[in-house]
Amino acid sequence: MLRVAVIDNGISEKYIKGKISHYKIEKKAVVIEKGNPTESLTHGTICAYIISKLLERVELIDINVFGTRYGSSEDVILALEWCLTHAVTVINMSFGTVDYREYSKMEGIIHKLSMENRYLVAAFNNFFIKSYPASVERVFGVRADKGNLRRNGDYSFAPNRGLQKENTLVAHWDLQEYQEDLGQNEFPHRSNSFSAPVITAFIARCLGEYPGIKFNGVIKYLEQNAVNEPCEAYSIDRIFTKLNFSIEIPVIAFVSEDIECTRNLQQLLDQEGYEAVLVTDGEEKIKGIPLNIYCDIEEELTKEIIASIAHIYQADILIMSLCEHRFHPKNQDFIDIIVRREIERYRVEFRHNSCYCDTIWELSEMVQQYFQ
Repeated sequence: MLRVAVIDNGISEKYIKGKISHYKIEKKAVVIEKGNPTESLTHGTICAYIISKLLERVELIDINVFGTRYGSSEDVILALEWCLTHAVTVINMSFGTVDYREYSKMEGIIHKLSMENRYLVAAFNNFFIKSYPASVERVFGVRADKGNLRRNGDYSFAPNRGLQKENTLVAHWDLQEYQEDLGQNEFPHRSNSFSAPVITAFIARCLGEYPGIKFNGVIKYLEQNAVNEPCEAYSIDRIFTKLNFSIEIPVIAFVSEDIECTRNLQQLLDQEGYEAVLVTDGEEKIKGIPLNIYCDIEEELTKEIIASIAHIYQADILIMSLCEHRFHPKNQDFIDIIVRREIERYRVEFRHNSCYCDTIWELSEMVQQYFQ
């Protein structure tokens, strides 16, 4: 029997027929949870219910990474590693993160799962901004159908700029039809969370029919079973285009090829109790959040890009290491301090004046004094 994991906040057997094995995170390990751990109609229960409505024979593996609290990326990694070593072929994650730092911790295990032909299905963020792991290569990213013409279980592909084919699945599942089954009168009509299990079920069905099938074969199977008339979907953007956020934290633009200087400034500010987030232009993703997640390499920096980054990371200070072509004088409307490396010193440009400092320590002091 095929094993399908639902990594979520627990599954109640009250609503689902069939075999369910329960696990939870305890003391940094995945351990068995005996009995029926919850009677509640949890988020995970609804996801498992949808899978069970579309699959007749399946063993559901319930891995509770949330419990009564916010699940950490470390707990999610433990769950994914457990799936890798316990012959779980399909994994449903009806959640994700817009924080690249959280995803970067999971990147290694997601790659391992892919190499071992394990199939991860993830829901996109409900703000329809690029989220992880739904937008990652070889992860099946799912959005909700926003139209009214499809039936439950229908799905299709909806091409989206910047996403691979496997990230562009759109599925229809309306919980209103199952109010009596689930004993609840009010549900969100549709959500990305409850669309992902549709794709999970179809991938599991594919693996049941064609054991040993590889990734490209799964894509072909999904193409063959998709509805002819595409589902309707909101586009996935890289920044918040539909929400008008303001920039409420200080922004420092470091116009220099010297990434190490910006990293040192970040560390000095961190030592003083500030949470400083570093965004880097180019390929230095180990040392900062890559700017190319939010805009193309040739694209001009805009207020909307800065506001999106500031909103996502909720830091005290945003430090940006920029290539020269990104900078334009009009950017001073939303950048507080511009720093340029000039041979052995730094030119520091404020909105109405400028000065020089010789060391990164002096620069840190200057930045703190300015914002105070």
